[in-house]
Amino acid sequence: MTSFECYNMRVANPKAYIVFYDNFLKIAAGQTCWKENMEDGAEGNLEAFATPAVEAFALLCLENNEQDWLHEAKALRGAE
Repeated sequence: MTSFECYNMRVANPKAYIVFYDNFLKIAAGQTCWKENMEDGAEGNLEAFATPAVEAFALLCLENNEQDWLHEAKALRGAE
């Protein structure tokens, strides 16, 4: 199973989806929007952290560039 398929399973694989939220959706949504939504969540408003369109954009970017992301991650891990 590719990483994209793993992330795309969403609720069926919550651990992978948390990684997706933290590493991809946060960037696609933008730092300001993400922080505002995190604050709303802390106050009990449990709406999505990003719109469905932003989530779809993040998944599309991941799917189209999966090999590049994996190569970059391996390069960064090798530098540690």
